[in-house]
Amino acid sequence: MKSWVPCVLVLTLTSCVSHHARIAIPDIPSTALNKAVFQDGAPITSNHASAQGPLPIEMYVDAWYRDEDGKLFRAQSHVATARPWWQRFPADFFTDGLWPQDLKISVDGRLLFRPCESLTTDYLDQLSAAHGF
Repeated sequence: MKSWVPCVLVLTLTSCVSHHARIAIPDIPSTALNKAVFQDGAPITSNHASAQGPLPIEMYVDAWYRDEDGKLFRAQSHVATARPWWQRFPADFFTDGLWPQDLKISVDGRLLFRPCESLTTDYLDQLSAAHGF
């Protein structure tokens, strides 16, 4: 087998593009009765959610907490890294394998807590009756 074939394969199979996504999670008050933070459905305990990889990333983070007065707060965030023109065929042949530097795509997000509306049973009954249930 020719000696240049393995060299070309090594160059074209190496990837120099990395995608990074991060969502900052604000401090939840220490007096909160219940708290939960989930990244893509899995619970997390750190003050940020992050993911990285060679392919575009789409990440969802949900968080809830109930304060000492019983009021429920919720936050949602969704971030996605883009796939730029230089990571599409045929440009990706050069940028993924032959470009001499690492290319990084990153996106940051932040959770903002908002109070959830409290609904009474009477109000929910009125809504269901108004919609034919």
